[in-house]
Amino acid sequence: MNLFLIIILALTPALFWMWWYYRKDVYDKEPMRLLALVFILATPLSLLSGLLEFTLDGGTQAQFSHNSGLPLAILFYFGVVGLVEEVAKLFVVVTVVYRNNEFNEPMDGIIYAAAAALGFATLENIFYLIDQGLYLILLRGPVSTLGHVLFSGMWGAGLGLAKFEPDKARRRKLIGYGLLLAILTHGAFDVLISLGTFFEDLPWLSLLVIPFLATLYYMVSRRIAYALNISSFNPRNVFERLRESHPAETTPPELRYAHNPNAYRFRPTITENVTPLDLNSQVVEVRHED
Repeated sequence: MNLFLIIILALTPALFWMWWYYRKDVYDKEPMRLLALVFILATPLSLLSGLLEFTLDGGTQAQFSHNSGLPLAILFYFGVVGLVEEVAKLFVVVTVVYRNNEFNEPMDGIIYAAAAALGFATLENIFYLIDQGLYLILLRGPVSTLGHVLFSGMWGAGLGLAKFEPDKARRRKLIGYGLLLAILTHGAFDVLISLGTFFEDLPWLSLLVIPFLATLYYMVSRRIAYALNISSFNPRNVFERLRESHPAETTPPELRYAHNPNAYRFRPTITENVTPLDLNSQVVEVRHED
């Protein structure tokens, strides 16, 4: 089997989903080099996590995931797979980019979580394609690969909010709650996928994963909308901060939008030393991202 072809097939859905979510980061896009670094560093942890899960599952016997009944499989998917993989992905983002100056708005938590999740999923896809054939990517690309992004988006949203939360206890709560949601959704996904195996007369039960993913997509989309709404790069928030510092009556600055907002970032042309009179004529311009 052609290894180069396998790698290309495994990378394709990852690149698509990275583009899909990267385009949603409309105010201050993250550097490609940092996204690539997170993506790459997540792959060895994917391998280590897989080896740990394989060992705990009794190797090829699949003692807990398939051959000991559904109750033990549920415990395994939640307590081992979901926990190990989401903690590993979170570890990459926290250690590599969380304290970087480029991590400067809540949306960044979701974007870097997506990069880590896709690095994780890509290596998984390579091993699955080697083991089960190239056509499996038609299922794993739109389902499992997206699933990884959505699970990690839960703690990514919490991490993005925590970065700008001054209260330490609340920071821990935001990250912990997001991580818990990621573990639970990851475990639930794996359980749903495996239902067709445990109930051989009802293979369609595995299709329940489709409405489940749709629900997760909606949940992550809501978190993205909130993160963008409170971003310090949001032109509305730029204006509000300036209005607070210059309480004279002002009108919101004109917004000049580019034709393709997914390829541009918003950059205020307002300076800190502007007077209230000057503020009325300022323009928040969307500049091309070179």
